[in-house]
Amino acid sequence: LLLSLITAVSVFSACQKDPADESGNIEDEAAYYDPNAGINFDKAMEPLASAGGSTYRIVIPSDATPAEENAANELQNYIRRSASVTLPVMREADLEITNAPLIAIGNTQIFKNSGFSTENLNLDGFIIRHCGSNLIIKGQRDRGTIYGVYDFLEKVVGIKFVTAEDEYIPVRASIPLYEMNVKETPTFMIRGHFTNSVSTDLLFASKMRMTTPHQSSLGTEKYGGAYADDWSADFHSFNAMIPHNVFYPIHPEWYSQKENWQPVFSNGLNDDGTIKPDTSENQYMINEVIRWIKNKILTTDTKIYFLGQEDNQNPSKHPDCIRQQELFGGYAGQIIVFVNAVAREIKEWMEQEGIEKEVYFATFAYQYTMGAPVKKEGSKLVPAHPLAVPREDVYIQLAPITASYNETMNDTSSTTNAAIYDTIKGWNAITDRFFMYDYSTNFHDWVSWFPNTNVIIPNLKFYREFGANSIMSNAATLAKGWYQESLNTYIMSKAMWNPDRDLNALISEFNAVYAGPAGQTLDEFVNYMTAHFETIANAPIAEGRPKLGASIYASSSPWIVSETTLDYPFITGAYRYVDKAQEIIESETSLTALERERYFNNIERVRIMIDYMKFKNYDAIFEKHEKIEFSEEFVKRVEKLGIARLSENQTFTDFKIQFDLNF
Repeated sequence: LLLSLITAVSVFSACQKDPADESGNIEDEAAYYDPNAGINFDKAMEPLASAGGSTYRIVIPSDATPAEENAANELQNYIRRSASVTLPVMREADLEITNAPLIAIGNTQIFKNSGFSTENLNLDGFIIRHCGSNLIIKGQRDRGTIYGVYDFLEKVVGIKFVTAEDEYIPVRASIPLYEMNVKETPTFMIRGHFTNSVSTDLLFASKMRMTTPHQSSLGTEKYGGAYADDWSADFHSFNAMIPHNVFYPIHPEWYSQKENWQPVFSNGLNDDGTIKPDTSENQYMINEVIRWIKNKILTTDTKIYFLGQEDNQNPSKHPDCIRQQELFGGYAGQIIVFVNAVAREIKEWMEQEGIEKEVYFATFAYQYTMGAPVKKEGSKLVPAHPLAVPREDVYIQLAPITASYNETMNDTSSTTNAAIYDTIKGWNAITDRFFMYDYSTNFHDWVSWFPNTNVIIPNLKFYREFGANSIMSNAATLAKGWYQESLNTYIMSKAMWNPDRDLNALISEFNAVYAGPAGQTLDEFVNYMTAHFETIANAPIAEGRPKLGASIYASSSPWIVSETTLDYPFITGAYRYVDKAQEIIESETSLTALERERYFNNIERVRIMIDYMKFKNYDAIFEKHEKIEFSEEFVKRVEKLGIARLSENQTFTDFKIQFDLNF
């Protein structure tokens, strides 16, 4: 009864809709980033906080979800920490009739009565809009509501979230508020930087607006769900669907060989793309995959079912597979026909059963399936076979593991990336539905500088241009604690949402919070590192040879860690920046003891990268009699910073054993 009375009050009535709300379509946004878009500075609202007080209350639905409760608590917490004022959090059922302004979080009756829409926001988008004196923060789904709260805190309160440990919370006597009509739609539906911090810290991942397949699903309701709510399994998914240890003993014909988990994709797949029905004598692999997906659809709300080859270079050599590969235009062609058949069977079953869920399918373009199943007719690329064209509900996840990551993916002057670009054009000839999976580290030397920071945003713009609707970037999932890992995560968190961000501005934002008064010095450090690696990479051009590319494995591009690149002048020059940064922090009298300690610790995370690069070629460059003392300090610093691994395949404990560093 009380809620009924409340909803009848004028401040809860419908608000004026935008034309986009009526049609369900989102107007095209200009190709630049304006942090104040949707804020009307000509119309001041009741201040959010003033002189230690506030008239606002935070309202959540009477049946609020854990995510809506968390969003309200986070809003309350950060406003209190900034302005020393606590806004009460109330459920709508407990709210009395009032003229005081409200901040309505999530799927409140206030939102429902407003006439506003949160449809078509690419799943994770949100609105922050005034309806009279009330402010509504609502996502297309719960995760978007949380993202909306963090966006509000950044834009209105001035808070910055840069690492799991580093945040900027301004101390404010007052927080003015202006009329807001903000609609945020992420460029990429799913975004993830596969670092240890994003993968293991759900709160931090939420602030970065990211998910990864390495996240646990436990407790994710508080953060609006996890990666597993959208995706069915790991990308290399067939062993999850048809586990080798379960099915090989009874169906060895499903696998190309005993030691190889790669399925025989022709098993149950006819050459005309239809599926063979199971009989008492024969059960087919494709039908077991279909049964697995049906069970998932019945028991979960998973949206994307990924059917991806195992992570090896051993495609099936079964004679039927070889025949179908030749028929359908290669390895990728056969798998597309397989996935299309599964998708068709699933959708027909869903229609028969009256199941109304949003379901899509995806498969890899990776390693031996990287090439598109196309052929040339004159100057035009056409499908190699009519059946080898992805259905409307089938996405291709491009994973260019062999690309050069110090060059843009569409750089046709790059020996490596010109071929990648041609491959993407081949896929574009048969589909416009893509997910993107790229890489952002040197897996042999995680802690060494990887020269990709300056191409992150250009690559994201290119991915947007050719139609990618999801971006995941593989990085150091098993360790954390060095500077560039955190810097790149921050850049990606902003630019994966909107690639029209300015790289230098993002670097400066990050460094200002990460190193306080020494932030500008770290800006100079990043410029120094970028310029040095660019100079080395471009040197062969003067001799008529191609630019050096940066592979994700140093064994394929050894120049990125060579003694020529990491030479004495470069290493000593890099140390000058961190020494200068430390001196600035030491001399800044306005810092508290805790601030000084945090900034010193972060400068150590920069220094450790230089230490590692120095250690990499120590014997060739530096005085050998100083190596023991340097190595002892290096080991102590790594252990103090809690860096568990310096590379993908070796723990730091094993690293110490290899180089006899157990001091």
